[in-house]
Amino acid sequence: PTPKENSDVMVVVQINPSKEFGTEKMEKALKGIRDAMESAANAYEPKPFSITVQLRQHNELVSNMAAADAHTSELVVENGNTNKPMVIYEHMCGLKFSLSHSAFFQVNTAAAELLYALAGEWASPNGKSLLLDVCCGTGTIGLTLASSVGKVVGLDIVEDAIRNAEMNSKLNDRDNCEWIAGKAEDTLDVVLRKYGKDVRTVFGNTDEERNKGVEEEKKDTQQEFLYEDVVAIVDPPRCGLHKRVLNALRKETRLRKIVYVSCNPESMAQNCVELCSLKPAHLGPPFLPRKAMAVDLFPHTAHCEAVL
Repeated sequence: PTPKENSDVMVVVQINPSKEFGTEKMEKALKGIRDAMESAANAYEPKPFSITVQLRQHNELVSNMAAADAHTSELVVENGNTNKPMVIYEHMCGLKFSLSHSAFFQVNTAAAELLYALAGEWASPNGKSLLLDVCCGTGTIGLTLASSVGKVVGLDIVEDAIRNAEMNSKLNDRDNCEWIAGKAEDTLDVVLRKYGKDVRTVFGNTDEERNKGVEEEKKDTQQEFLYEDVVAIVDPPRCGLHKRVLNALRKETRLRKIVYVSCNPESMAQNCVELCSLKPAHLGPPFLPRKAMAVDLFPHTAHCEAVL
């Protein structure tokens, strides 16, 4: 894809230092890589572009996915300057996002805007919802909906992503967002217990369950609540949601709707079976699948994002 006007570009080069490849040889190779990339960017047609951030990342694993704590620094250090920023900025959905090298962000921003717009449309917040942005990454989905809900609570295991989300809230003047670092299966229940008293009770996902709660809802009308209901948008990694997260979502009676975004139809199907199954009954009433759509974020491949 052609870089947008004035867009930032980040390149991360992974290296595996070894005795056979000493420091001097490594530094020479990295300078050669830098020079080759900058030469290609300057000669790019129809219009040259600049590489904003160039990084090196140590990765001694077999996988090209480096460890979360992998040492990352500037690709080539010259003149002793090691304090250059290690983030870039991306514009999407009318917002500005700060991105670190380890934070997840959709690289196909044009298609991602359609994806997030669809997720927001299906969540249909009423202006007073408590929005749970599970596996929030840099906060993209939550921030795009923040102006349409009472509060956004985002959860993600990657601490750098949470720091990006906090910065993105400030960049976009969104003061009704809270971002929590940790496994969703460990933090979701804590969040639901923390804010549960501020949400008007909605009994279940079926007519039968709601009818049982009519008398209780009449009591609720005498009390002021910060949030009318709970809406969850989940965008998990390829392995899907942890069973404890699925159980917490099922048990939360105030949760009226889930929008599930996934890049892996197999784990998504398995999670949806657990969310929509009649059993076990002690988890509460099942959710009902309403509609689904695929969004082509990966053209010319067999992969796509699915929204349910």
